[in-house]
Amino acid sequence: MCCRGDSGFNKDPSKNALKWGNFACDTPIITLESMLDYVKNDVKPDAILWGGDSIPHDLDTLRIDSSAQIMKNVTKVVSDMWDEYKIIPCIGNHDTYPQDIIKFHDKRSNENINMWSNTWTQFIDDEDEQNRWLDWGYFKAPLVSKDGKKLGTNGNTMVFSLNTNLCYLNNFEVFTMFQDPGGMLTWLENELKELQKSNGTAIILGHVPNGDECTRQFSERLKGITDRFQTVIRWGMYSHEH
Repeated sequence: MCCRGDSGFNKDPSKNALKWGNFACDTPIITLESMLDYVKNDVKPDAILWGGDSIPHDLDTLRIDSSAQIMKNVTKVVSDMWDEYKIIPCIGNHDTYPQDIIKFHDKRSNENINMWSNTWTQFIDDEDEQNRWLDWGYFKAPLVSKDGKKLGTNGNTMVFSLNTNLCYLNNFEVFTMFQDPGGMLTWLENELKELQKSNGTAIILGHVPNGDECTRQFSERLKGITDRFQTVIRWGMYSHEH
């Protein structure tokens, strides 16, 4: 499934992954580094939105410590190569161990995420938002360039990095969290109200898209919030479908 050496090789050599990888495989490190280099030197964007799922799919060989180390390694590669850009990440359903299981009944209650989450505080300037990320896996950050130049409409655009794994149907923990896990939706609604008052705009950054893969109660409430603030939210990005 993931083009790993411990899975053996295809009997048809033409179907084996080559140097730069294969569409059906996890990305080799050299392909990742080549892509980052291209974005940095050719695309030269104003800011970077990182959509989650940095852990490979070799589920039989991953362990809690190796999963956390991979997140640390990928974060270092990204931050080292994109050090001159503002980076705003969000968490994916593979960025934990076991995959999909994002447990946030209480603050910082996911052991695996706690092992690497402090490596992302470098992307979050505000201390309160750093703690919100460490506590619950979500935060907000202004859309600015690395040098502090304000980007977006009226120079007042906020990116909301949501932990949408809290609604994911394959995350069995959500079936014991019928309320608003981590108070995320209440927080989002209040933040959008304030942004509306200041004539600002919002970008929603998440991993699992709202809809068929989210629990009904979460999905309906988030849909209500996005409908209510459709003049504030100008764009959303969800990367779960690769």
